[in-house]
Amino acid sequence: MLPKQHNKRRNKDMRKLISKFTFLLCIAILSFSLVACSGEDPETTCEKIDYYPEIVEVEAVPINEDDNNQDDVSDDTSETDSPELTQEPEQYEELSTEPDPLAQPEPEPEQVPATSATGASAVSDDIFAFSAKINGIVYELPFPVSDLIADGWVLETRRGAPETIDPNRHISKHLTSRHYSIFVYVLNRTYNVIPIEEGEVIGVALYSFGTPTGANFMVSGNLEIGTHYDNIIAAHGEPTHRGTGTTLTRLYYAIGTWDHVRITIDNQTQQVVDLRVQNFTAREASTPITLAVENLPEVVAAYVPPTGFGDSWRDFVVRYGGALYQLPAPVAEFVANGWIIESDPEQMIPARSMQPGIELRLGNQTLRAVVRNYDEVARPIKHGHVTTVQFFRGRVNIPIELIGGVTENSAIEDVIEALGEPTGISEGPNFNVYSYIRGISGRIEIGVENATGAITRIDVRNEPTRLG
Repeated sequence: MLPKQHNKRRNKDMRKLISKFTFLLCIAILSFSLVACSGEDPETTCEKIDYYPEIVEVEAVPINEDDNNQDDVSDDTSETDSPELTQEPEQYEELSTEPDPLAQPEPEPEQVPATSATGASAVSDDIFAFSAKINGIVYELPFPVSDLIADGWVLETRRGAPETIDPNRHISKHLTSRHYSIFVYVLNRTYNVIPIEEGEVIGVALYSFGTPTGANFMVSGNLEIGTHYDNIIAAHGEPTHRGTGTTLTRLYYAIGTWDHVRITIDNQTQQVVDLRVQNFTAREASTPITLAVENLPEVVAAYVPPTGFGDSWRDFVVRYGGALYQLPAPVAEFVANGWIIESDPEQMIPARSMQPGIELRLGNQTLRAVVRNYDEVARPIKHGHVTTVQFFRGRVNIPIELIGGVTENSAIEDVIEALGEPTGISEGPNFNVYSYIRGISGRIEIGVENATGAITRIDVRNEPTRLG
């Protein structure tokens, strides 16, 4: 009997011990939960709300230049030292999804007069004017930071944040005005270190996750956060280039590489979720010019537009943007066919010299061309000759056609059938480049993606030192 009683007492003691341990464990778990949700630890939250859906950068580079060690047809058209703005702004503090019962109703925003430093009262209909209306005031980029400060915006200051900008650098800053906020990109063009307040605004951005404190931000075509994709296309046509991610699509309306309006679309709702206007270049309004035939130099007036593709690719006749040209072709001929000279048309080119990187725009597409002056005296760009044209999928989406009906949509087998065997083939792991070369001044290069067999680039160049 004694062993049984001893076992019963031992089992009873064990159950008491287990009950105490369980009670203490519950207390510990409850205490840990209260600390985790107390909000005292800034790195800990009970529920994380992602206001920053992943955005896939969409500027594709169809041909890997390093893979093929090839020369770009516009290899003389080097970009400026200023990098594209890829730095995204600092995140907003996460906002509670629960309403605050003690919160006061948000006051109605004050009415701001629709004026600006330039006197404009509405954003330009031309998206390439790079104008934006912020809380009723129109700004045309680039413009001084001091304009925003004069209109009541305040630069956000944080401990450790830079207050100056080094030469030829840009920085992103958060500005506030009453209960509004925006992000700007500020550039220092000088040779000195300057305060941020003395810089130039070359980019303005508004993101939908900041809508509760976001400013009224509108760009050309009355586009703003929430605008539907169809309205964008109706206002501005197909973008210069686009890229699609899993949840978002980005549309770029661009001139060259640096200056663009970037519009991000939610793939599900087809509505704008963020807007960014970026413009490094102070330029005159993009207006077509008319070049009177009687005022053209003889070397330009002597050009006769082709009526067909000729007998061989060596004639360098192309259909480009819907019109036939025989390279080199006068800038005036491009202008006559609806192109706009985005570079300064009065910029002088020395006699028998060339100028790379000249921007010519047709619709939403921009060609960075090499322009040569074939005269014996200095002439402006508008009286030069274009020696290079290019189709580059994702960058320069201007339809191109060569002899034999070869286009950007042709197969390489069709190219070889129409143009003959190439002079050379540069093979790379991702792309092959087929070259047709005449002497030292003329060539056609066609880039083909190995995985798909699709043509990604067609470059046509004919740069004789003299005409005729």
